[in-house]
Amino acid sequence: MKYTLCIVLGLIITASVSVAREPVKLGVAGLSHSHVLLLLRDLDRADIQVVGIYEEDGDLAARYAAKFKIDETLIFDSLDEMLEQTKPEGVVTFTSIFEHLKVVEACAPRGIHVMVEKPLAVSVEHAKKMIALSEQAGTLLLT
Repeated sequence: MKYTLCIVLGLIITASVSVAREPVKLGVAGLSHSHVLLLLRDLDRADIQVVGIYEEDGDLAARYAAKFKIDETLIFDSLDEMLEQTKPEGVVTFTSIFEHLKVVEACAPRGIHVMVEKPLAVSVEHAKKMIALSEQAGTLLLT
């Protein structure tokens, strides 16, 4: 699993890194999927900068902030607010699968690439909407 996350982050980074090789500004949507721990354990990477974390569950966000020494000013309980204030280049999604469409609906029109956990969507209808949004915006949608 760690290698899968590295590959996905590598694709986002490759698609987004500027000539100056600045760290990719990465947003995190949700903390409820355990694979987020792979990212939180490695926040001191030079190739990415976590600029914001969206999580509605304040208790969960506070626990992870304390455990991983995350600046609580990076944590938002509104996805739109996190995206507007932090302007990430990519968002990695660790929410319920039912929320994947919501994340893509918020990110794609802003030109923000999205990675979601598998499976991509809860239905073919959701998957088609997510793909269409990403195609219209010219953004990457990875799972």
